[in-house]
Amino acid sequence: MFKKNVSVLLLISVLSLSFIGCTKETVSTSDMYFPEERPLVTSTSVSASSESTETSAVETSVSFDEKEGLEVESIDYKLRIINDCKADIGLVCMIDPVSAEQMDVGPLPDGKILTMDFNGWPGDVTKLALAFYNNAGKLVSTTEVDITGVQSTVTVSLSGEGNIEHVKGEVN
Repeated sequence: MFKKNVSVLLLISVLSLSFIGCTKETVSTSDMYFPEERPLVTSTSVSASSESTETSAVETSVSFDEKEGLEVESIDYKLRIINDCKADIGLVCMIDPVSAEQMDVGPLPDGKILTMDFNGWPGDVTKLALAFYNNAGKLVSTTEVDITGVQSTVTVSLSGEGNIEHVKGEVN
């Protein structure tokens, strides 16, 4: 009798402990805090490949870095990636200069131009790191473009015969 009571008590305690861990809690985004920050990428578009000459003055602004107590210059510019490698790029990625994490930009079909507007790019970051993946998700190529002295546009041209063979970066 004593063994039976102990085993029933043990079974009840195990079951009650397992149910405690199985509760489902829903959190709404209205309960979360999202700081008001200016997004780094304000627009992204893919268009047909054509050489248009768009010029605009680069905007610079100064903000205060609360962590280090320093003023940080930031710049606004446009990034254009031209795919002339006769192959579709499954995914274009870049390294976010603020968080240093990989940011997925999107696919880039053959013969198209990917355009992104950057607002608030840290002025002390002089390298733009890009990675290109095929449609199967395999890394095909990486590159770093020196963007020192950017005035309005950074253009990255991909060329090749069915694969990325040449990557050329140009700062305007």
